[in-house]
Amino acid sequence: MQPLRLAVLSTSRIVDEFLQHLPEMPELCVTALCCRPQSGAKARAWAQQYGIPAVYTDEAACYAAGGFDAVYIGT
Repeated sequence: MQPLRLAVLSTSRIVDEFLQHLPEMPELCVTALCCRPQSGAKARAWAQQYGIPAVYTDEAACYAAGGFDAVYIGT
């Protein structure tokens, strides 16, 4: 079975906790991280740390790019 591909919206503390536990959930794969423009540096650092291939600071661009099955809104 292929993992469920997620786009994660937010760079909140709960998202950081979620990403830290991602290795324990092989049924999930984060393929995109989307945040506000002012949080772009944090999102890029997390993407590098957690192996997330795409970072967006524009929600519409994230949705247009696709490559995910579901969206996790971490607020």
